[in-house]
Amino acid sequence: MLAAAYSLVAIFLLIVLWSRSIRSTLLAMLPLLASLGLLLGFMKWGPRPTPWNFANFFGLPILIGIGVDSGIHLVHAWKQSSVNTLLAAGKAVFFSSATSLIGFGILSTSHHLGVGSLGYILFWGIAFCLIISLTLLPVALKVFIKPGFQDVQN
Repeated sequence: MLAAAYSLVAIFLLIVLWSRSIRSTLLAMLPLLASLGLLLGFMKWGPRPTPWNFANFFGLPILIGIGVDSGIHLVHAWKQSSVNTLLAAGKAVFFSSATSLIGFGILSTSHHLGVGSLGYILFWGIAFCLIISLTLLPVALKVFIKPGFQDVQN
C-alpha cells in the first residue's frame, strides 16, 4: 500500500507539471480517487465481500493508470474549448474502459481464486471509474473551470 501512495504522489506531481494547475490536477485525479474510495467500500460491503490478497493487489496499478488516463483526457479536452474534442474524448474514454471491463469481467468468472479476484476487483474499479469520469467529472469541470466553447450554437 505504501508503493501505491508513493505512486499517487508521483502522479500528482507529474500532472501538476503537465497542467501547471493544482485545480486541473485535482480534477484529473477525481475519477481515480473517487473510484478507489467506492471500490474499497464495495470490497467490504458489496454483494461479494473481497479482501485484498496477493493476486488482486496487482490490479491496483492498472486501476491507477486507467483512472488517471480517463481524467487527464477529459480535463485536456475540456480545456480545448471544443465540443467536438470533448465528445471525441468522452467516446474514447468510454470505449477504452469498455474493452477493459469486458476483459476483466471475463477474468472474474475464473475458477482460480487469484485470477477471479483480480478480474472482479478490476471490473468494479474500472466500472466506478467510467461512471465517475462520464458523470461527476463533467459536472466538476463545469463548476471549477468555466467552459469557453467556441463551436456551441446558442
